[in-house]
Order: sequence, then C-alpha cells, then structure tokens
Amino acid sequence: MNEHVRTLPPRREPTQFAEGHPRWRWTLAEFEQLIEHGILDDDDKVELLGGEMVPMSPKGNEHEAMRQRLHRWLRRNLDPGIEYMVEPGWRLSADTYVEPDFLFHAADGGLGSVTAGSDALLVIEVSSSSLAKDLNIKAPLYAAAGVEDYWVIDARSGTTHVHRDPGPEGYASVIEVQDTEQVTALRIPDLSVALANLTL
Repeated sequence: MNEHVRTLPPRREPTQFAEGHPRWRWTLAEFEQLIEHGILDDDDKVELLGGEMVPMSPKGNEHEAMRQRLHRWLRRNLDPGIEYMVEPGWRLSADTYVEPDFLFHAADGGLGSVTAGSDALLVIEVSSSSLAKDLNIKAPLYAAAGVEDYWVIDARSGTTHVHRDPGPEGYASVIEVQDTEQVTALRIPDLSVALANLTL
C-alpha cells in the first residue's frame, strides 16, 4: 500500500538584511494572490504592514492569558448591540492586512461591514513581544485608516495605551491607563473595565 505523506516546506525565516534600504512595496492584491496560489497558507502567520510582509510575533503565555481573561469578560458583559471578532483578517487599506486581537463593530454586520477604519468601534492589540511593533508601526497605520479608538494592552504590565484623535500623521492623543484604573471605549460606553479585576 502506497502512502503519500505531505512534506511541508521549512518555515520561512524572517530577515532584516536590507534594513535601512528601500524595499519593494507589496499591494494587498499581490498579497492575496500569494495566498490564492498557495505560496502563503494558514500556517504562515504574516501581516502586510504598509506594503511590507511582517511575521507575526509568537504568542506567549502572558499574551494568551490576558486575551482569554478579556475575551471571557466581554462575553459576559458586552452590550448585545455590539459584536467583536478575534484575530480577523482585516484588509485595512490597499497595502495593509492585519489580524488584531479584537475588532469591535455594530451587531448588524460582520467583517464585511467594516470596510474602513472608521467603521471599527474599537480595535485592541494584546502585546508582549510585539509591543514596539503595535505602538510604533501599527498605530500610524490604524490612525491613517481612521480607527478612532485603538488600544494596545501590554500583557506584562497590564498598562493600556489608548490611542485617539487619528490623522494622517498618527494619533494626536495617546494616554496610558494602569491596570487598576477603568478604561472606557470611546464609542462603546458600556465597555469599561479595569484589567486588574479580570480573572480566568
């Protein structure tokens, strides 16, 4: 009996060899063709950030524990008129594809209804090893797309970096909320939580 065992190609190693040099910008259409033709698949955890393919950071225990606590609280407390998705593949612009930890939207539509950054009621990234990327690279992309309320939760310290007043150059307002303090969503007033109070 002949058995066919699928041999997976070795994982692609990230590189910074050309750091500081111009690079070819990928479009979202080209990125999706790579997926369509099987060059990228579900095992390739990458995002397209401003035209550059960037590997997603491995999710450590702190990240997963914080995300699980928040997910559980949301299921119990979120207004039924609001829905959220966990790690959706969001086509944010012509050269940006991201998978935020949480994307909130009105309950009358799924991801297809969130066609612009301003359609998102709230975007949350839970960060541990990806904190610098979420604060310095993703924040300007979300701001340029018009995301009005963007939170970066530091899974290690519990601090929430709240970004508001988006514009082409970034967010005009960025404040840090400690885990013992209430942080309230701009467009979802009922979503108000002190992260230190969350339990599994």
